[in-house]
Amino acid sequence: MSGPGGARIFLDANATTRPSDAVLAAMDAAARGHWANPSSPHRSGQAARALLERSRRRVADFVGLPRESIVFTSGATEADDLALRGAIAARPGRRALLVDPTAHAAVLETAADLAAEGLEVRWLPLDSTGRIDAVAGAAMIAEGREELALVTLSWAQNETGILQPVAELAAAADAAGVPLHADAAQAVGRVTVDLDAVPAHLVTFAGHKMHGPRGVGVLAIRPGTLVVPRLLGGGQERGRRGGTENLPAIAGLAVACDEAEARRAAGTPARLAALRDRLQRGLVDACPGAVVLGAAAPRLANTLAIALPPAASDALLLVLSERGIDASAGSACSSGAIEPSPAAIATLAAMGEDPDLAASALRFSLPAETGEREIDAALEATIAAWRLGAS
Repeated sequence: MSGPGGARIFLDANATTRPSDAVLAAMDAAARGHWANPSSPHRSGQAARALLERSRRRVADFVGLPRESIVFTSGATEADDLALRGAIAARPGRRALLVDPTAHAAVLETAADLAAEGLEVRWLPLDSTGRIDAVAGAAMIAEGREELALVTLSWAQNETGILQPVAELAAAADAAGVPLHADAAQAVGRVTVDLDAVPAHLVTFAGHKMHGPRGVGVLAIRPGTLVVPRLLGGGQERGRRGGTENLPAIAGLAVACDEAEARRAAGTPARLAALRDRLQRGLVDACPGAVVLGAAAPRLANTLAIALPPAASDALLLVLSERGIDASAGSACSSGAIEPSPAAIATLAAMGEDPDLAASALRFSLPAETGEREIDAALEATIAAWRLGAS
């Protein structure tokens, strides 16, 4: 089984997406025509600098902050590291960190490392939908205002697609004088991330989650928020991140931002939500015992996380792959190993479901080009895989 024209069906967009043709063209033009160092004072360098700053402005406009707020990094993982460690280092008198328990590993592992260095890690509570409890979280922020160096949470959870109450918690943090970091790697390009309206202090994302290039990430810093740099060197990015900028990737990212805005205006999220719901209904109807993670919470339009007991995730994914369907069981990692994720376990527990169901969970995340034929083929293949695994 395969997709239209014999191609594989890719339903793992939360791991990465295919760069668009316009993104690739912008990257090629920058690599060929603006290969000089943007920090050089000669004309070639200044032409590269002009492209860098035009791209920075396009990215800044996309998230609703001034151009000077945008710091380009090598990806979202580096941006998360700079946000967490940089913000905490800027507040040495505060020794507590408030963390989303369903955050991406880039945040959770950094938090664990900081805890080993003596920082106190506190956890935001989840409600019965698997979402952060906004009221209880705001109370924790207010109560900890003297100790907290930072609050960190996902804008959209990468496995379940649950949209976290960023606006409410950012307002609470702002009122308490505590900086808040939102990992928006899955949210940017899929929902509106307007930092003119949401007072988050630090927001991170990457190009390759929204049909842009790999190798470029963003830390957006609200004016007045202090961050100590992690990479020192030539003073690039206004002294906040040393290293010569990856201009081709940055130029591609700027185009990806424009295209994401156009897709939202054209109604792509609503179309993907209808396709996601079609797949969800089909699996719930055909697979007794299926549990949708975060079903009662607001979710990304493109994301379905569903446990299909008694089949195991690895067995399901193997059959799907053989049938031409690319899906996942959660976050992509370097080893390709499939183990129940802490985020899935925490979400199921908060929902009152058996956390062991995480061992049978799949994630389908739809790229922008997904259509009905791909969803119907994925539904057929998944039901067949589940029947094999349940027999």
